[in-house]
Amino acid sequence: MVPVFPNFKEITIDDRVHIERIIRAYRPTTSEWTFTNLFMWRKYYGLRWAVVDETLFCVCEADPKRVYGFQPIGVRDRKTLFAFIEWLKRKTSSKKAIIERADMRFVKEILGTQNVSVFPQRDHFDYVYSRDDLAYLRGKRYRIPRNHINRLLRIYPLEFQILERDHMEGCIEVHRRWVEKKKDPKDKSLVAEFEAVCELFDNYEKLNLIGGVILLGKKVVAFSIGEMLNDTTMVVHVEKADPEYPGLFSLINQKFSEICAKDAIYINREQDLGIPGLRRAKISYHPHHLEEKFRIEIE
Repeated sequence: MVPVFPNFKEITIDDRVHIERIIRAYRPTTSEWTFTNLFMWRKYYGLRWAVVDETLFCVCEADPKRVYGFQPIGVRDRKTLFAFIEWLKRKTSSKKAIIERADMRFVKEILGTQNVSVFPQRDHFDYVYSRDDLAYLRGKRYRIPRNHINRLLRIYPLEFQILERDHMEGCIEVHRRWVEKKKDPKDKSLVAEFEAVCELFDNYEKLNLIGGVILLGKKVVAFSIGEMLNDTTMVVHVEKADPEYPGLFSLINQKFSEICAKDAIYINREQDLGIPGLRRAKISYHPHHLEEKFRIEIE
């Protein structure tokens, strides 16, 4: 049953068709706006959804003391928008409505409203690349990843394949080893991501996804999964590689871009979350542009 605002409900796999229809009509450019992303992260963020007049509202209630919303998608009139803002205000002790990771399109819509403050969220800017740049790594600026790939292929007989169900257990094991290598007892997001990806595999056939794997013999050593975000852009939801094989991230990135994203012009590889090493890696691949996102506070 479709929840009607202000009555929110948890996201389930059965909600895909209705939520996806509204999102697709919006033609999003930021990585948050696929059903897959909302579904796989719903537990971590306490995501709930509701609809009114073909407008999708999503709120994050993981912390009852800090309830916030994502931007409304498919807004038909400002009355609908301001009803959502007033609802958010009532949910916070500060009586301030907070909308996180809003795109520039929504910022332009909300500017001019009284008592609105807008703040760039650099850690959440999406890195968007030319698909051809990532697929073919031409020119001097891609010399380093090309060298990583060539060195790896000289040592190991690696093969790329489209991800199938038979590969999924191996993908989960790769992700598990990656978490163990990175493990920080204070970082709950690593565990949350692992659980989210396991659930993604549980529902893989029900989601509109494409993935690729790197095999060493019959063993999965790297994988990447994405889907079309809009008519021109592929978004990569998750990409992991066995840490024992340096250069695998360069290889799975290149092969996924070449084979799985062949119908895309751009590839959105999501944000860096302010992690210094991840930021350096994403910048080193020379993004075509960054998709900006903003925090909006409404008194």
